[in-house]
Amino acid sequence: MDKDDVKKMNHTFSKLFEAISDTNQDAPIVISSPLSIFACFAMLAEGLSGTSFKELHKLFDYDKDEVLDKETLECFDKVFRNKEDQDVQVSIGNWLYTNKNIKIKPEYISVVKEKYKGEAESVDFSDPKTIKTINDKIAQSTNDTVKKAISELSPYSFAILINTVYFKAEWRDKFNKEDNQELDFIKYNDEKEKCTFMINKNMMCACDFSHDKYHYLALSYKSPRFKFVIEMAKDGQLDEIETKHVLKIARETKEKSIEVYLPKFKGMFTTDLVEILKDLGVKKIFAASKEFNKITDHQMSLATIIHNAFIQVDEDGVEASMFTFADAVGTISSGVENTKFIVNRPFYFHVVETVENLILFSGFVEMPSFF
Repeated sequence: MDKDDVKKMNHTFSKLFEAISDTNQDAPIVISSPLSIFACFAMLAEGLSGTSFKELHKLFDYDKDEVLDKETLECFDKVFRNKEDQDVQVSIGNWLYTNKNIKIKPEYISVVKEKYKGEAESVDFSDPKTIKTINDKIAQSTNDTVKKAISELSPYSFAILINTVYFKAEWRDKFNKEDNQELDFIKYNDEKEKCTFMINKNMMCACDFSHDKYHYLALSYKSPRFKFVIEMAKDGQLDEIETKHVLKIARETKEKSIEVYLPKFKGMFTTDLVEILKDLGVKKIFAASKEFNKITDHQMSLATIIHNAFIQVDEDGVEASMFTFADAVGTISSGVENTKFIVNRPFYFHVVETVENLILFSGFVEMPSFF
């Protein structure tokens, strides 16, 4: 992919994440993979026409003819199917489950299998065992971080599209549990609350204190392809994500020795995307129509879109996973170099793949916890 295409894609991801964040402002932690949503709806777009396709095209900037072109698919392969990189576990999964009573066009099933390297299977949505089968598939693809993702299915559904993304990597310079301390985290309203901070007093990482609104910290994994970027609000008030600065510090900033204080946290996050997508201009797919005509000859609509995410940031590294389900019916001590970076204010975090320059995951933390 050329730089302009990657830039557009990251911009779309940021816009989608900000919409999810705005809808969940009271949550202590939000984590999302707009890339997961992008991939899931690309599969859906392959089967759409008319206004339904145009609305998805406008939001996600899909190719009008191919949805995802060859270069984009090759980019995804490099990110998620790089067998040479043994220092990271990163994968993407796509599934299409069709109702055994509904005839889904074989051409569409072939697209899912061949283009998206997904799986297609006809199942009985009225059978309780089907829920277990799907949940087991999701759990397996996310290393058991997402369990019992689906609690019920409508026997009247036409088809289910599922996408999962999984990431696990170790820090290049690990934290030592014996160095952990209980310190104050300053929330957006300036209230203080104790949480566990991991401390590494000699960590080689990249940082930038010069931005007007945020302080930036980029931590390295064993795999040189990925960085974990902290975007911490100077005044505790999280505003718009500065995608350009996130990518810059992940790729271009030189590393130096920093004394890092990072909260230990993990969290599970679930949100329904229907109203979020409607606010972003995607509406027609939620009303029954025959614009799903490349999937089936029946009228069809989407009823539910669940986006579920998990993250764990501890002494060893980061583990994160997402699935998207579409059902059809810091305070810094000074500006001096080689000093402390204390992540003790609300912050965004991003997992960045630095070769293709893609943001895989984004999230925000208002108050860290490790339940």
